[in-house]
Amino acid sequence: MGIIFEYIRPVVFFLLLETVIFNLISDIAFKKLTKLFCGIVLILLILIPLEKLLGMTELPEELLKNEQLQQSIRECENMINYGDSYLAEKYSEEYKKIIKEDIRQMVENEGLTLTDCEIDMETEENVKIKKIILSISEEGEDDRINIYRDISISVNGDAKQISEEPEIIKIKNQIIGSYQIEEGNILIRRVK
Repeated sequence: MGIIFEYIRPVVFFLLLETVIFNLISDIAFKKLTKLFCGIVLILLILIPLEKLLGMTELPEELLKNEQLQQSIRECENMINYGDSYLAEKYSEEYKKIIKEDIRQMVENEGLTLTDCEIDMETEENVKIKKIILSISEEGEDDRINIYRDISISVNGDAKQISEEPEIIKIKNQIIGSYQIEEGNILIRRVK
């Protein structure tokens, strides 16, 4: 019941304020303009709580940044696959930088900090990521003491799993989904 009250209270308050404003305005042309403006504000007041309920709290600029990053990845893949050897080498380094930035964002979304990222790629026929090795730490940790605890160990594609934390599993799943790499080829070290 409290959720409904919090949803309706700003709308009712705004409608009362709108009524007072309309009673103060005498010019008909100005009333039409004010009605248009108030209608837009009312729509926003209704949509903002719906946005929270639907879980669409990511800002449009973050969505745009993610889409630009994915577009850059596709462009680099195309240049590597269909360009000459010089372009392939040049764009493979750019491709690694873009992937590192994407992974950094994934890690930061989980409240962690990416301290190191190594990407092993194969660019002979098509771009293929063979292995990704990450070192992560919790935000705000002291970097003077680096104790590595292996979360997953990969030896020739055979993965030996150690109990993983939920945020590590989520990061791994995002990397697997984004880059079609096998789980056994992802090594994540957590700096404590």
